[in-house]
Amino acid sequence: MGCTQRPEWLFDPDGQVPSGPGETVKALPRLLSAQIFPAKCWIMGNRRSSGPEMQLDLGCCGVRSFRDSDAAGLALLANNRRVWLQLRDRFPHPYTIDDARRFITFALGEIPETMFAVTVNDVSIGSIGVVLQDDVERCSAEVGYWLGEPYWSRGIATRALTGFTRFAFAAYELERLYAVPFASNSASCRVLQNAGYRLEGRMRRSAIKDGTVQDQCLYAILRGDGPTPKTS
Repeated sequence: MGCTQRPEWLFDPDGQVPSGPGETVKALPRLLSAQIFPAKCWIMGNRRSSGPEMQLDLGCCGVRSFRDSDAAGLALLANNRRVWLQLRDRFPHPYTIDDARRFITFALGEIPETMFAVTVNDVSIGSIGVVLQDDVERCSAEVGYWLGEPYWSRGIATRALTGFTRFAFAAYELERLYAVPFASNSASCRVLQNAGYRLEGRMRRSAIKDGTVQDQCLYAILRGDGPTPKTS
């Protein structure tokens, strides 16, 4: 994967609405705020870089800081052409355990921490994170994620994105989060819609993947936005 300055995710197909128990936030990150959510928090332990591990308990899944022990499982799920087809080309294919180790090392070294594991039963099944913008756009960030194929269509992506979105607004002091899935990835477009993101436009012929020029959709959510009505 290499130590790039932008994560390799874009969006993973998972268009189902979650139906698990209500989510709770169980820990605060080592990021920017001392108090982010009205929920119980604790420190999970020392990190390679200073500070506690970030962990969100979202019911059917979780979001937490990566651990070195995640590498083998992450590589197994990431080494999948169907996953790769929805991600940026910097995401390797084939994907090896060395790629996973390099990515985790990079993610753990970021300050502030911006890339996290999506988990089920505390086992890493993918990744979610933000690319913080700078200069006049420093109030915005791009959000993206991927999940291993066995976890598609189970409501996990929607639940993880919904919880992580609330976290990101507070932790990074943002006004806007946006995402740019391929227009052909209808499942990820549904995930964004179900998580409260609104379609702002279609960027025609704006990307090329696997030799095919594609449109991308621009979805965004603003701080304070409420849920949007679902359309049939």
